This record gives sequence, C-alpha cells and structure tokens, in this order.
Amino acid sequence: VSVPAQAKFGGIIDLHFDDFIDCIRTRKKPKADVEEVHLSMALCHLANISYRLGNRKLKFDGATETFPNDDEANKYLKANYRKPWVVPEKV
Repeated sequence: VSVPAQAKFGGIIDLHFDDFIDCIRTRKKPKADVEEVHLSMALCHLANISYRLGNRKLKFDGATETFPNDDEANKYLKANYRKPWVVPEKV
C-alpha cells in the first residue's frame, strides 16, 4: 500500500504514518512504541504534578501508577471532564 502524495501531511507526522504502515507489514514494534512513550511522558507529568504542589517530594508507585496515601497528588493523575464530554467508568 502506498500513501498518495496529496494525503501526506508533511514533517514528522509522515514519518510516524510511514512507520505505522511498515509495522503493520512487518509485525515489528514501532520506533515510538506506546509503552516507551507512556513511560517517557509519565516523567514529564510527575514533574508537573510536583511543581503544581509546590515542588514537594512525591512517592510514586509505578505498579499502580498512583501516589500512595497522597490524595492531593492523585487528583492530578486524571483529567476532570465537563459534561457531556465525560469518559465512562467502564470503557
């Protein structure tokens, strides 16, 4: 399958699309694997949460992806959506 030139967006997004199509063909992992990206972005989010809470030290449990015994920090782990744009409890 080839992507027509008019369907190209330009820049780095095309590299992601090309990599995605290549992964479908070869069954290999993408260059920007979802798990690796999740872990990388988690560090940014944790730093942001610490900053918002006054640069205080936080303890994070990677297995549960929560801050044990820290409700104030945990509230920043999930977005607050306004109705009607809500994510159901069971997706």
